[in-house]
Amino acid sequence: MEEKLLIAKVLLLNDEKAFAQLVERYQRPVRGFFLTQTGDPALSDDLAQETFIRVWERLGSFRQLSGFSTWLYRIAYNLWYDEVRSRRPMLSLDDAEGPPLEAEISLQAGQRDENCERERARWVRQAVARMDEPERTCIVLFYLQEQSTRAIARIMDMPEGTVRSHLSRGRAKLKAILENNVPR
Repeated sequence: MEEKLLIAKVLLLNDEKAFAQLVERYQRPVRGFFLTQTGDPALSDDLAQETFIRVWERLGSFRQLSGFSTWLYRIAYNLWYDEVRSRRPMLSLDDAEGPPLEAEISLQAGQRDENCERERARWVRQAVARMDEPERTCIVLFYLQEQSTRAIARIMDMPEGTVRSHLSRGRAKLKAILENNVPR
């Protein structure tokens, strides 16, 4: 069902099934955003759940000046930012379990290739974890969540040029970290 129709059903009819469809559509990407940021699956689940609770509570304030996903990620980013400020200890992405980052492409050419891909994904997760927060968030939103620089600017409440700078610096840092640390 079209996103605008789902939102209208939630707003006008308080339709929980329509909201469940929105959650189903965005749950995996939002959880992936938090998992990449925290490296902690349980914390990622908690933050994703809190995001959707806030979306439910605040959907009436969605003015459709930007896309729904931009508005949703703004809520998720604010939760993430609050988490960073609270200085709760976070796990290192070195220990993160689960499937490779969505940006990784599976070769599916036998066990050896799968093991290589998992190892590459682990190195990418570690490299992303070592980046500074603004660059990491921009990289995650741009490459993994496929948000535009304009949307990221709205999500992070910063000028679009700043987002492009964070992306540029983030790519350079990611490349340097990977070149210096990935065994060949």
